[in-house]
Amino acid sequence: MIHSSRAAIILMALLSLSISCRDNNSSTVGTGIDYSTLADIPITLELEIGETEEFIPGEIDQVFADSDGDIIVTDRQSSIAIDQFDKEGNYEGRIAKEGRGPGELQRFYQFANLGDGSFMVFMFPNSMLFYSKNENGLYSFKESFMPEIPPKRRLSISSKFQDGEYFANNIMVMDGRPDANEYNKDNFRTAYLSIIDKESNVVKDSVLSLKNPVSHMTLIERGFRFDDIPFQWTDKFHSFGDGTYLIARPDSSTITLYDRDHSISKIIEFKVTPRAVTPSDLEYELGDTDQPIRSEIENRVTEFKPPYLSMWATKQHILFLTNESAEGKDFAVVDYDGNTLGKITLSELDEVKYFTDNTIYTVHNSPETGDSIRKYTIKI
Repeated sequence: MIHSSRAAIILMALLSLSISCRDNNSSTVGTGIDYSTLADIPITLELEIGETEEFIPGEIDQVFADSDGDIIVTDRQSSIAIDQFDKEGNYEGRIAKEGRGPGELQRFYQFANLGDGSFMVFMFPNSMLFYSKNENGLYSFKESFMPEIPPKRRLSISSKFQDGEYFANNIMVMDGRPDANEYNKDNFRTAYLSIIDKESNVVKDSVLSLKNPVSHMTLIERGFRFDDIPFQWTDKFHSFGDGTYLIARPDSSTITLYDRDHSISKIIEFKVTPRAVTPSDLEYELGDTDQPIRSEIENRVTEFKPPYLSMWATKQHILFLTNESAEGKDFAVVDYDGNTLGKITLSELDEVKYFTDNTIYTVHNSPETGDSIRKYTIKI
């Protein structure tokens, strides 16, 4: 069984959904729609990339496809690498590997798709590597940037804002042995995103704030461990890379679109009939968590589920993960006019990594055959 609650050990050293649209500060409210009544959107498995002599997946982290359909895959476990496949799933080559030379990767890095035939890697503490397609259609290392003077604070790139500018968040660093009781007081903390340039200069500080979840901390003999708390009502952010972006806030039941001046351009409202968290939900999410940690986490779970569990977006559609269980993962597709277009269901083993207008890329976490990359097409 695959659970969405994942433990990390660190050693010391729309259900019923109502949707409407409004411009700026208007306040129209729509009528309720139950997810279970939505029509099924046809979905087809078009491609699956598994282990070959050239490609041995370990722990696939990121997957995206460019405008040519080429698929870029990052791996953090077996080979700390970035690989490229063509749109038919044929292996085209290794873009970057572990090492300390130009364009090579270290174990801890952040990957960002720039959406224009290029991507970047941010390596701690403050270097940025840029890769782009060459004349042969293959990605290769292009250039790197590292400030001459280390920045006063550590910022991690999350996504592209517009050409030459990037959203970045603060990196939290723990010193010493923390107090678990103090750490676990809050379920959420406010995270601030800033905009920086290639030289890590802050262009605009704390341009927006997001409500981020706080994991459950447990002190253990040689360090401390973190567990996700299921069904947290957390904000979701997506940048389109052209200076516009959106934020989905479940507490206010809104999806807000912003222009390049960070002004609100549109608000999509939706309301969800309360969905209680059931004992079977908790068993699915926490079934592999031992006591007493499980009881501590359950005490922090809210009574009701949020209106969505995760979100992906394109310029035309929004994809909501609405529920997950042993029977599979349910999604709803919504457009920017506030129309719910239908629902799709994927295996519980599929983890969505990238969404385009009619294509979903997932990592299929099979306990028998290991990780593979799947490409599904949907008819919207």
